[in-house]
Amino acid sequence: MVTKKYSIIVCTRNRSEILEICLNELYQYYPDKQSDFEILVIDNGSVDNTRSVIDHFNQIKYYFEGTVGLSAARNRGIKEANSEWIIFLDDDCKIDSKFYIEIRKIADLQIYEAFTGIFKPWYRQRKPDWIPDSFGRKKIFATEIQDLGRDYVSGGIMGFKKNLFNQTGLFPLHLGMKDSKIGYGEETYIIEKLKNLKVRIGINPNLIIYHLVRSEKLTLQWHLRSQFAHHRDSYIIKGGKGYVYLVAYPIILLIPNLFLRGIKFSTDPLYKWQNFVFEMLEPFYASAGAIKGKLSQNDHFS
Repeated sequence: MVTKKYSIIVCTRNRSEILEICLNELYQYYPDKQSDFEILVIDNGSVDNTRSVIDHFNQIKYYFEGTVGLSAARNRGIKEANSEWIIFLDDDCKIDSKFYIEIRKIADLQIYEAFTGIFKPWYRQRKPDWIPDSFGRKKIFATEIQDLGRDYVSGGIMGFKKNLFNQTGLFPLHLGMKDSKIGYGEETYIIEKLKNLKVRIGINPNLIIYHLVRSEKLTLQWHLRSQFAHHRDSYIIKGGKGYVYLVAYPIILLIPNLFLRGIKFSTDPLYKWQNFVFEMLEPFYASAGAIKGKLSQNDHFS
């Protein structure tokens, strides 16, 4: 039974301190007590004080999902939502003051059945010099709502008409973040299905969230692991080049890369040793991830 127009679903696991910031933001700008929004928190097996944090907020609906994984938590949110629209918001986000207004604005056009917004970074500690300012930021040159086109949906802020999941199915459990495991692709899987169904997807450049760049994302190791995971999950969903290409590609690039990156490292003071190491190793991590995804592809979608 549909009782609200919009369900804001926040999935969380063992991040009560960050979750409290997110919920404070949602309540700071909450339209009114008779709002057409509801807020659901899906606790994905937390063992910290997540429940007690949520108890401080009136009107929030709390659900515990014991199957660990962001996809499992999102699927529980879809099941529990009593609304026409489902909007997923990451638990480590702050929102813009016009968050609710901009959701209504794109939904009220009645030409889109799914949508996304843009994200900008926020930090709790100083950003290292070697990480570019563009990291953690979605750039778009449009100033008004438009079709998504070939752009991508941000998992941190995305909305769907609930009935779409009757056509696409739910988020695949083998994709996405699982506790400390880096994973991607679950929203790409759904979006690709929607595009195949000719569903019109929009992007609102004024629907803005501020996504926390957590401390682990400021390390070289995380960036390399992220490349591995991106390419692994992309190959699971879409496939790609063959094994010979994937093995040969980083080897062929090695000498030219070493030469070009070495020159840049010796002449550009803004180009740090972490940038050099990342760009030398990235092709190997990307290819290894793609090979892993190719090997796993038939297991998941046979």
